[in-house]
Amino acid sequence: MALSASKLAAAVVLLAASERGPEPCRVIVNPANPAGQIQRTALVAIYMGTMTRWSDGTRIAPVDQSTRSAVRAAFSEKLLGKSLQAMQQHWLRKMAEGHSPPPVKSSDAEIAAWVRAHPGAIGYVGNAFTLDETVRVVKVVDERKSQGGVK
Repeated sequence: MALSASKLAAAVVLLAASERGPEPCRVIVNPANPAGQIQRTALVAIYMGTMTRWSDGTRIAPVDQSTRSAVRAAFSEKLLGKSLQAMQQHWLRKMAEGHSPPPVKSSDAEIAAWVRAHPGAIGYVGNAFTLDETVRVVKVVDERKSQGGVK
């Protein structure tokens, strides 16, 4: 039995989504940010330093985990689609041009505290970390599931 091209394409999309599995961490924002979701491409642009403002004009303030953190490695590889080494090399080049990488915090608790304290902040924490209402989790979506960058 042969599959039509559209059924085959749908099967490939479903397989790719199931292979990705659950997200390796939760992306969090300051509660002043009205976004409920963020496109994966926007998340990549934020952490690559090319997207610097939210849709309302507020400056985006990303924060990173330590390079020794398993959460950071998983975030880089699974959500940004880049190895930790590739991200570090990217930021070395950007720093040579005068740009600053996101500040680095050493724990989920420090990330949550930093996001809580900065209105334009975005960060990520491990799935096991307990969050309260002082930060908000945003869902990371692929473009085919959403219209627009941040919602």
